[in-house]
Amino acid sequence: MDFSDDKSSRHCVYRDAIFTLARIGPHTLSFLNHKQPYGDNFPEFGRKLPRLDQREAWAKHTAWIAVDYVKGEADIDSKYGVLARLCAELYDANCLGLYLPMENAFLPGDMNARRQLQRIIAVRDVEIT
Repeated sequence: MDFSDDKSSRHCVYRDAIFTLARIGPHTLSFLNHKQPYGDNFPEFGRKLPRLDQREAWAKHTAWIAVDYVKGEADIDSKYGVLARLCAELYDANCLGLYLPMENAFLPGDMNARRQLQRIIAVRDVEIT
């Protein structure tokens, strides 16, 4: 589908200060890109991760993107479903892992993160058109 830069459109993408916002029907998401490691602000977090693969991925990352659900009438499970569907599309070989701050979970590696996204998607029926 086509997206407009007109903020009043049902499907649009636009910048607002440091965020990029996307309205996808009834859902509004924000994106924040940063060209430095997330861990620069929380170095102790990476050292405290329980598994070696988590600590290694956290130490190697060089940039991050935050994707947040900012507006819509959906319940929390549906919001997670929308975010998971989008992140599954964005996830590629450049991504070292997926961090879920609300759950304090860091999932390193392509397969771990993809499996978790698919689990979230599978249990949530979400309308995004």
